Amino acid sequence: MIGCIVAGLVVMALYFSRTYGNRKANICYGFLLLTFTLSLANNLLHQKVSTDFFFLPIWYTFLFGPLFFFYIKFMLYPAYRVRFSDLKHLFLPILQASFYWIVFLQSTERKLEIHEQLYLPWFKTIEGGLYILSFFGYLALSYRYLKYKESTLRISGFPWQRKKIKWQKVYVRVLFLLAGLNTFYILTDFAAYNFLNINLYNIPSFGRLIDLSFSVVLFWLAWKGWQWVRSKKHLAAVAPELPSEIAGFGLQLDLLAITQKRYLDPELSPDLLALATGKTKSEIYQEIKKSGFSDFHLWLGKYRLAEMEKRRTIPLFAKYHAISLALVSGFPSKRQFYRSRENKEDIVRAIK
Repeated sequence: MIGCIVAGLVVMALYFSRTYGNRKANICYGFLLLTFTLSLANNLLHQKVSTDFFFLPIWYTFLFGPLFFFYIKFMLYPAYRVRFSDLKHLFLPILQASFYWIVFLQSTERKLEIHEQLYLPWFKTIEGGLYILSFFGYLALSYRYLKYKESTLRISGFPWQRKKIKWQKVYVRVLFLLAGLNTFYILTDFAAYNFLNINLYNIPSFGRLIDLSFSVVLFWLAWKGWQWVRSKKHLAAVAPELPSEIAGFGLQLDLLAITQKRYLDPELSPDLLALATGKTKSEIYQEIKKSGFSDFHLWLGKYRLAEMEKRRTIPLFAKYHAISLALVSGFPSKRQFYRSRENKEDIVRAIK
């Protein structure tokens, strides 16, 4: 279980510092791993049966669903901008956090009283029920978004886009199963306490099973997140396909970037190009520098800036903010867009 916590923190740091993929999606996934890690740590501390660990304000289970939902939403629609109406998703998490912070600041005697008279008989049951409804509800919404996006890609999408959706759908299905395992233990605890007057947390083995179910979900999130970023198996599945008759490494790189508009993919990285070309990342960087670009992002920026110019002439994108237009054109973040725009003259000069 400690290993799962460490894994969660490592992959969380990876997503917070990641320069590929939609920045907002990366942040959401990083916070998702953080909240799961804190929740598991809270369970382990609570087992010490000390009032010092009661109501630690690190239990944010109501954030699981919204964070995962917005991770999927930003992955599918990178130009989506958070609106005031989205604050409704924070209603339950804010209530939950407020409760734990307020009670945590009480005296030890008061915390013990609240634990015995309010938390165990009432609050724990209500919180567990809302957590189950919330998490499964957001998973269902995420899956619905994926299916809708998949249906649109059948008409106008590219194979690499459909592959990414397929991976995400499998991801959500497994989460449904793992969340179901965790739900089984929550419902078992509820039934035992309310109908048999048995507190299963007094049985050490049951507490460990609850932690194990949480650990499995956290491990899946961390492993899947790592796989999405680092796994050669995953990268090979979504790597560009290189026409065998193309000769010349520089030409290969240019064709790989524009074939099926791969520059629209914010996940496109030197690792993907290395798998497609059979070259090393070092060789790719050297070739990019030979073509006049100082780094990989600026090299891709030439395609993405050109895509922005094309889309400006399309009525559908006429009202798009510059940042939104940049994100749908493949830029992973505002920072990368600003860098490319600031170096636009150098990019034009390199192309010439």
